[in-house]
Amino acid sequence: CRKPWNCAGCKEDEQCTGKNDHIDPRTADYDHCMQVAKTWHEMRNDLEQQIVALTGNDKVLSEGQKGSYKKDVFMGHCDADGQSGYVPIAASKENMAVTVTKIWKETK
Repeated sequence: CRKPWNCAGCKEDEQCTGKNDHIDPRTADYDHCMQVAKTWHEMRNDLEQQIVALTGNDKVLSEGQKGSYKKDVFMGHCDADGQSGYVPIAASKENMAVTVTKIWKETK
């Protein structure tokens, strides 16, 4: 599998953005990789929801989830296959600091 922010959703027999962008069936199970990526993107979505709830910054969702590539897996965080297709979290450092501080305090 690839890192979730690599937006690797291409099977070996599909048209990929580069020769090494597909999930290689010799080393990984495609369906498992897509489930792992989906779980990671669900967790990112949860973080984005918390950022909005704590800061009121709705742009975190509208800008950070604007991708259209395999939305069922990548949840709007990718607009194309490959790392260049990744849509970063659209929160300022201040918004992230507020959120992370709140989450950290809740887990202690």
